[in-house]
Amino acid sequence: MSEYVARCALKGARPKITSANQFVSRPHLVAHLMRERNVLRVISAPFGFGKRNLACEYAQTVWQFQHVFWMDATSPCFLRDLDADLIARSLVQLDDQPFLLVILNLPHLDSERVERLLSTIHVLLSKACEVIVTCTPAHDVFSEERTRLTLDAHDLLLTDAELSYIDVPASFSHMDAYNLNARNEKPTQDSRFRIAYFAWDKGDEREFLKRLFKEDMPAVYRSALFAALVLRSAEIGAILACCHISPEEIEILDQSYALFSCNEQENAFVALNFSVQYLCEVFCPKKSSIATTLRCSNRESLIKHLSDVLLMQHQEWRACELVQNALSSSDRAVWLAKHAQTLHDRMCLYPACQLYASLGRERANLNAQLDIAQALRLIYLAQHESAKRLMGRLSKATCAQNDVRILALLVLSQLEGRDRQQKILSNAAELLSSATSVKRDLRNQLAFLICFRKEMSANLERSCELLYVYGEKSCHHNAYVSAATWLFDAVYEQGLSSGHQMLHRVVHQVYTYVAQIENEALTYSQSVCILALSRLVDKGLVTLPAYFEEQVGQAQFMNVVSLQQRRELENFLHQKIAKVHKPAVATPDKSVARTLSQAAPEKSTYPMLTVNLLGGLEVFIGDKRVEPDRFRRQKLKTLLALLVLNKGKEYSRDKLVEIIWPGTSLVAGRKGLYSLWSQLRSALLTPDGECPYLIRQQQSLRLDAALLKTDVMNMELVCQSLFFEQPTYEGWPELLRRVNQEFSEDILPSDNENAKIESWRNDYRSNLVDALVNASSRLLGASRAQESLWFARAALQRDRTREDAYEALVRAQLAVGQRSAAMETCLLCRRYLTDEQGMDASAELMRLYHSIIESEEMLV
Repeated sequence: MSEYVARCALKGARPKITSANQFVSRPHLVAHLMRERNVLRVISAPFGFGKRNLACEYAQTVWQFQHVFWMDATSPCFLRDLDADLIARSLVQLDDQPFLLVILNLPHLDSERVERLLSTIHVLLSKACEVIVTCTPAHDVFSEERTRLTLDAHDLLLTDAELSYIDVPASFSHMDAYNLNARNEKPTQDSRFRIAYFAWDKGDEREFLKRLFKEDMPAVYRSALFAALVLRSAEIGAILACCHISPEEIEILDQSYALFSCNEQENAFVALNFSVQYLCEVFCPKKSSIATTLRCSNRESLIKHLSDVLLMQHQEWRACELVQNALSSSDRAVWLAKHAQTLHDRMCLYPACQLYASLGRERANLNAQLDIAQALRLIYLAQHESAKRLMGRLSKATCAQNDVRILALLVLSQLEGRDRQQKILSNAAELLSSATSVKRDLRNQLAFLICFRKEMSANLERSCELLYVYGEKSCHHNAYVSAATWLFDAVYEQGLSSGHQMLHRVVHQVYTYVAQIENEALTYSQSVCILALSRLVDKGLVTLPAYFEEQVGQAQFMNVVSLQQRRELENFLHQKIAKVHKPAVATPDKSVARTLSQAAPEKSTYPMLTVNLLGGLEVFIGDKRVEPDRFRRQKLKTLLALLVLNKGKEYSRDKLVEIIWPGTSLVAGRKGLYSLWSQLRSALLTPDGECPYLIRQQQSLRLDAALLKTDVMNMELVCQSLFFEQPTYEGWPELLRRVNQEFSEDILPSDNENAKIESWRNDYRSNLVDALVNASSRLLGASRAQESLWFARAALQRDRTREDAYEALVRAQLAVGQRSAAMETCLLCRRYLTDEQGMDASAELMRLYHSIIESEEMLV
């Protein structure tokens, strides 16, 4: 017989589960598993979908962890016993009754081992036993098994009802704030919080993706999954253009991993939202096995193709993040220079600034072009000083092209005062007149803008006329919009002494221009111009036609998003400055320090003493744990536990002697107590060599309650909440999480001799079970049956001798539709009362039992 198989027997104990929230119940999935108990049942899904939690709930609901073997297939012992054909023989020898075998995390198996595993499973099923296997889709080797029941990744996604029980944070990433299209999406439809790992454990996104891409999935699946998660929403053809994958394989990938969903009618897909940075970290297409799956020539081509698709989908923020994390510095520079105008038009300012900041020295000779675009972004993000320094340096760079230097001077004129504007504009005009290489169209634009800026500083009325004439011609839209924005801002700040008629003509010209782009999305420059014009409307200088209000609303929304990006950049800069300029720690003069210490009021600076008793003794002084070796003696643990449980109240010296050494003479007991006290004091010394926690006063001993923290006190607070919180309280899941995670063990389980500790232990256990039963009953009365079931199970798990806990569990099981489980609970309670207590079940339990039978007869 295999010792490994013998150790897998649960014998009524809950298995250790990595999930922090072990209480999460999914009765509809348990009911699905119960449909066919005589066939192999496979739970196939990626890491984090709650496979282990579901198997655990089934073992608890149906089997109460009795006659259950919990076998981790990742152990080398599993493969050893599988190769030796020991698993089935050992299980039958260990348990002569039908049992449940749960095989967790099935690894990769070759064909020979697959045949042996199937043979083992068939032997167990023939003996009326049950078998549940959990595995990832890549390790699902049971495709040829006809009589099997499978739960896949889509089945394990949380339903809307289950999502309502948890606090789901917004599914947008920090970059989504800058995506106008993302504002209209419904996060609950593609939220990753439908995955158990994120819903229950608040899981780490990087760890989830790392585990996902480490699975033994085919290389082409890995490439297609990376493309889908990066794009998030696109046509299926976008994935086909990246990888050597067929539409049928994409459908299999969707069904197996449930990380994106395909719409065959629209030939499109929508994927869950994951950070592009983490995706780029965990996916490495440099490997030859992955490179062969790509239709693109190399890694850079794949990233550029995906970024182009993202731009087509108006996901500029995500495209910037992808390029920043996946391309080299020179390739990032080329991409940013190529798409600078598009990013600006779509108001992708802060992400583009981040991308610019990530560039190294290798900028593919695009310094001037990149700098001018960055300066414009900085102006719109209210970083005027940074933009001024950048433009000042660029305007003097003789190596830069003339058109770039002229544009830099033009931008610089906006940032300088009036006294310097004319000189800067004159320099720009002089440079333009001598520049022969500037294209004609660009030359005309620059000439107009220089002339317009000069007129604005001299005469606003003349600048209105100049802009109107330029607008009547076949003008360039960018130059016209920029000039109109300058004009409206100047009129708002300075006003007009005359020329109002010409101003109204310009405004009407802008209205006509905006009406022509009514069916198109506004660019950011256009929205800034419209906002400048709306300020004139607010001041009463011009009027606003009705058809223009929609564009004003859109421009105001774009302005709100722009302000968000501005705050994001300011926060980033503040954090960067704080890291660079850390406050220096100076050593004060001793005399000054002495004077300050004398003048300062006295206050306790001792670290807190934390003593945890549940599940064993743990002692912390501040954040530092006291070495367990200091509490080797059981009597020393008992003394500390007694002082902690007394909550800072006094114990008489002789009372402690009587409790710790019952039947011993007082003289001998006092000597032993003094020795323990000295050892305890030595163990609880602070780094300064003091022990402020133990207080001895003549005949009494106690702990300083002001410096004490303990998990027992936390348990009492949780019990109070369980007793007295309203059923409408939204923190019930958190209370149960604490019960299962922090208060699952008894007080000092190793102390089996001291009667006082045993009394405390029983009292606290009974109080917790009372609170859990009370909470279950009140939640059931408030029609919160699912949560009532959680608390009833927790109560019975802690004390299987409580009839009221059985009754609470039966009521909750009936309320959620688990009639067969409720029947089993009734029978377990009757069996315990009859066999071990020699008494009959209560009238209430029998009433519940008969109600189950009567409802069954009515259904028949």
